[in-house]
Amino acid sequence: MVLQRYAARISFLLALLALILFFSVSLRTYSSFYIDLATNNVDTITFSVEKNRSELVLEKNLRVNPDNLLHRYAIDFPSAAPRAINLTIESGEIRDVKAFFESLLISVSYSCPSIYLKKEIVQSDSVPANCNVYQNNGKSNIVFPVIQKSGLQEVRIHWQGFFSGLIFSIATFFMAMFMFRINSSKLLKSRGVLLNARSCNLYLLAAYFFIAFLSFNLHSSSIGVWKAYVPSTPTNGVLLGEPRAIRSDEWLVQTPLIASEVEHDFRLSNPALGADGSSLVAGVPVNGVHAFFQPRYWGFYLFGFEKGLSWLYAWRIFGLILTGFTLFSLITRGDFYLSLVGSLWIFLSPFTQWWFGTNLPDMLIGMMGGISSLYFLFFAKKISNQIIGAIFFLLFSISFVFALYPPFQVPLMYCGVFILLGLIFRDISYYPKMTKMTGKIATLFLALLAIFSILLIWYLQAKNIISIVQSSAYPGARVSLGGDFPANRFFAGLFGQFLSENSYPLSLGNVCEAASMLLLFPVAWVALIYRWKGVKKIDALSFFLSLYLLLMIVWMFVGFPNFLALATKFSLSPPYRSFVGIGIGSIFLVISVFSLNASLHKAIYLKDRFFWLAFLFSASLILVSLYFLYLSFPDFLTPFRTGLILLTCLVLIYALLSSNKTLFIIAIMSFCINGLWVNPISSGVNVLRNSELKVLIHEEQASGNGMWLVSPGTIYPQYFKVLGANVWNGVRFITSPGDMSSLDPDGKNRDIWYRYAHISVDSLPSGSQPIFKLKQSDLYELSLDLCSKGVQEMGITNFVFVEKQEAMKVPCLELVRPFPVSGFWIYRRKIE
Repeated sequence: MVLQRYAARISFLLALLALILFFSVSLRTYSSFYIDLATNNVDTITFSVEKNRSELVLEKNLRVNPDNLLHRYAIDFPSAAPRAINLTIESGEIRDVKAFFESLLISVSYSCPSIYLKKEIVQSDSVPANCNVYQNNGKSNIVFPVIQKSGLQEVRIHWQGFFSGLIFSIATFFMAMFMFRINSSKLLKSRGVLLNARSCNLYLLAAYFFIAFLSFNLHSSSIGVWKAYVPSTPTNGVLLGEPRAIRSDEWLVQTPLIASEVEHDFRLSNPALGADGSSLVAGVPVNGVHAFFQPRYWGFYLFGFEKGLSWLYAWRIFGLILTGFTLFSLITRGDFYLSLVGSLWIFLSPFTQWWFGTNLPDMLIGMMGGISSLYFLFFAKKISNQIIGAIFFLLFSISFVFALYPPFQVPLMYCGVFILLGLIFRDISYYPKMTKMTGKIATLFLALLAIFSILLIWYLQAKNIISIVQSSAYPGARVSLGGDFPANRFFAGLFGQFLSENSYPLSLGNVCEAASMLLLFPVAWVALIYRWKGVKKIDALSFFLSLYLLLMIVWMFVGFPNFLALATKFSLSPPYRSFVGIGIGSIFLVISVFSLNASLHKAIYLKDRFFWLAFLFSASLILVSLYFLYLSFPDFLTPFRTGLILLTCLVLIYALLSSNKTLFIIAIMSFCINGLWVNPISSGVNVLRNSELKVLIHEEQASGNGMWLVSPGTIYPQYFKVLGANVWNGVRFITSPGDMSSLDPDGKNRDIWYRYAHISVDSLPSGSQPIFKLKQSDLYELSLDLCSKGVQEMGITNFVFVEKQEAMKVPCLELVRPFPVSGFWIYRRKIE
């Protein structure tokens, strides 16, 4: 073939185009310019960025502090390689000038003797070493060259950026060579379940897109929402879709806390997160062995926050798809398309996508990857494969355990156990002569020992904060006995394809709470009965999955006795959160049953009365479920939507009972396709970039100032945490009782503040007592006299407001800058 003959040339051309694409995108990313200077009689400097001699990238006024003291200022702009940067003044004095330009690809530093001065700027003869500059007549410009050749600057290349482009280019070359030239059917001689030609193609394709994600700093975070709250921030970076304000658990909580931890060098105790040790239980990367063994965090350790966020979402997207595909490959015994559709079913389900910004994908990856790893370990023949299985089991287990959200983890853990038992009992007959069991048990023991050691190290570090959380009003006091799941929500997954952020049943609160998974396990049970009629044999995996689903139904609708709920730890998982387990279990059962029926190769004839009885019974179940949904949510389920759902379900039932794979895949994807545009695809974290504020925060904290308080609301405090400020309020994982002794010495409001919460702080007149108001289980308002002794004893030294405060209202505070910085008024406590 022509393509195979010229494969190398075509691949090289594609690699070159990939490299050009990378650098063309990189040159359009945001850069930052930092300048140290002291000014006298100057309060505004015109800042402009030259694209070429006749065109500007940006021109704006830079406010400076005319106190004749040295300060650092910063500004962000959309160009990675401008021709030059200019500062223009009309009058006054600028001295002690040093500057620094930083982009994705290069850094350029300037010192005072290297500055090229235009127009009539007079340099002081008395102290030339300090490069004192005075305005003489008219405007004066200081020019900082960036890309033109001159001896005025010191240039440093950021090799990480260049290597990102090079790796992406090389990956493109080899992927193209593989697609054009290599006969994938000969890639591996093995026709095994996990490693065959098609599965290897999928693994390689996922690896390529993983590299592409990292190279272009892509992610699915909804941090673009910040643009609405901080208009001074650069572009939101959204390429496809739109950021979701409803996903505040991600863009407002998890991502800012991760950013704060990166800013604080992954320290174990970060005051911005809460009580001492909160970093150990907040699901963020820290300098702890338990975090080092979680692959989702590796990007933060290796590359920093921006590329680390890209790594996190690439891990979640491709990790979830591949671990699901691998486990379904074991269940279907290597059916590629059925395994892929099962994986995509989990990945694209409304529940998964609307909760994708939480740790849910990490739990699913850990669960599915852990099951596959254990299976691989037990049934592997070579010792090397057993060791590989043990290593992966270690990594996936740690990832699952330290997702640290028991309401999801408990049902998923039991789901994984039942799936593993089903696989072992189903396939044990295929390996009648399992050899080297002693070695396998020893390998597994070592993996379990490593897991136990990591857990022990973490527990010894975190036992104090664990005790604080367990004693808290929320979530420590939350205990469930089950049995309170609303029946009308059980089959809500039937209308999942119609959900959007602004379209959902209003009685369910919001789209995330309305999101569900398509439950088809009753139809799968009918299909199992129909299969048993022909083969008189019970499949072990389907049996264990059915037991699990029955267990979950009892928990959700009946409940457990107190001792049983506590013993099984289901007490930590309220039924409205346990639903994730029954949703995942149902998907695995349906795929397993379809695979079983497909393996029979039995034609279904229209005259088969048992088939039509099964079909009509299943259709009746769906019809009844739809009827109750229609009665429960008449504002959402219109007759048209109900009819469309019923038609799709009938096709799906027929496909499942008749083992028609094409119809089955089409019907399943029609229910899940909406998941493709739930989360955005964005590039970079420029929306969180604010070098002007960041410089000021670091300057204040370097001078020895302690905690910050940002008012009003719970959103702006999180923004300052992203920039590295030790903000006390906002989202606080937990507050230690000792921290509140100055505000609530008698503990009268303990049930309000002793919890995981979003904390909003407002100012009260001088002499007022603190007022606590609980608004909901994870939100309370705190009104304070900011000048009170109690606030001072808490170590709060800096205060941020969106409006300038009257001096009479806050007499103990002074402005850090006599002007707003990026729209915020920054104060510090006066030194007494």
